[in-house]
Amino acid sequence: MDDIDAANELAEQDRQGALAEHFRRRRTSIALGAADVRHTPGNGAGPGEGGKAEARHCSDCGHAIPAQRLAAQPYATRCIGCQTKHERER
Repeated sequence: MDDIDAANELAEQDRQGALAEHFRRRRTSIALGAADVRHTPGNGAGPGEGGKAEARHCSDCGHAIPAQRLAAQPYATRCIGCQTKHERER
């Protein structure tokens, strides 16, 4: 095996490692589901602080996505109004 083959093999190992890490993180995110809320520093929402978590926000209008919508669609990125508009435009 020459230097180029060795470099190509090392690059392939790096790509495979990065891909494995990506899918590991993705599985973790999916497993969290509706529990996926943001904890901003200083709002008392850290572990053991008993703080209140901040709700996720619509990617279009920026308003908070209602808890009922997240319970029905844990991976929702839009509020129901923006999602309806998005689907009509498609």
